[in-house]
Amino acid sequence: TRNYGTATSMEVKQSTISGNYRLAFLKFDLSGQSFGSITSVKLRIYFSGGSSSNVSIHESSSTWTETGLTWNNKPAEGTQLAFKSVSASKVYHEWDVTNYVKTALGNGQSLFSFVVRDNASGSTMTLNTRQATSNKPQLVVTTTPTATLPVAPSALTATAASSSSITLNWTDNANNETGFKVESKTGAGAYSLIATLGADVKTYTHASLSASTTYTYRVYAYNAAGNSGYSNEA
Repeated sequence: TRNYGTATSMEVKQSTISGNYRLAFLKFDLSGQSFGSITSVKLRIYFSGGSSSNVSIHESSSTWTETGLTWNNKPAEGTQLAFKSVSASKVYHEWDVTNYVKTALGNGQSLFSFVVRDNASGSTMTLNTRQATSNKPQLVVTTTPTATLPVAPSALTATAASSSSITLNWTDNANNETGFKVESKTGAGAYSLIATLGADVKTYTHASLSASTTYTYRVYAYNAAGNSGYSNEA
């Protein structure tokens, strides 16, 4: 019936002795967080003492409260999410819970409750809680930011450099482009791609042209999210 929710450390233990078996429950609230594309989620626990052990992480419901949880009212252990042999104390160990968290977030879940279990008979591991002064439990979510479309270039100018070449200049308004693409048309014809350029490029010379011919140009920026709008025509 005893609650350990405000302790600075907890123990996990596997034992055949009645009343000597110990589990730890951890809960993380991800509500209000905005994630891009998640690449990994790691549960990190700092063990401040104990012998070698095999520690597994299980999911559980989040109905328990930090100051109300006891052995008698604890929620059931759910699916095992990760398993690791722990052989050192006074160091962080981590378990990969990526698939579970990604799937649950996609289903609208924001509270994540984990059960920490010692699977080695007779061993005891001591772990820091959030009340510890340092090395608290962590749920580390690593993401790739979602790409946004670059801003369209502007102020495109086209200047005849010779009877067979035209030099283009434009203003780069984006800070996230992969590069620029230049399109050209002759007279009233259709536009076609003539050049793919790198990021931060702001000029291009179109060569081997026909004299006394009208050429029209437009430029757009692009990245992984797609293409910007077109610049003005020149």
